[in-house]
Amino acid sequence: MAIWSPLQDALQERLDVDLLTSIYGSVSLSAGEIRRELEAEGLVYHDPTSGQSPELFELDRSAESLITRSRSRAGYIGAAGAFAGAAGVPPELVASLVHLLRLGQRLAVVYGLDPESEAGQLALRRALAAA
Repeated sequence: MAIWSPLQDALQERLDVDLLTSIYGSVSLSAGEIRRELEAEGLVYHDPTSGQSPELFELDRSAESLITRSRSRAGYIGAAGAFAGAAGVPPELVASLVHLLRLGQRLAVVYGLDPESEAGQLALRRALAAA
């Protein structure tokens, strides 16, 4: 019985480091994609390379628009999971996590963080952990 505890700890460590990192990379949106998406929707965002900074209330308005849209999508994800019953829980959980990650990335870009940079990823991970 004592052998299972170290194996379980090793497996958990492996999942935390390798699996989450590979999933993060495969479902993430690039900052360029997000900027094009925001521009297509007419939403304001802070681009640190432009030298111009929109007012905070404008950024907040863009963020609120993204959050409102995200709520609708989350409702659809939940409804699809409920329709599938117990078998829908694992896919719904994955879809919800991907949805949350992408919302976080979009919000990071709105406020001038690059989710592809080390600092942006750290801020995003801290925000997701707090959520």
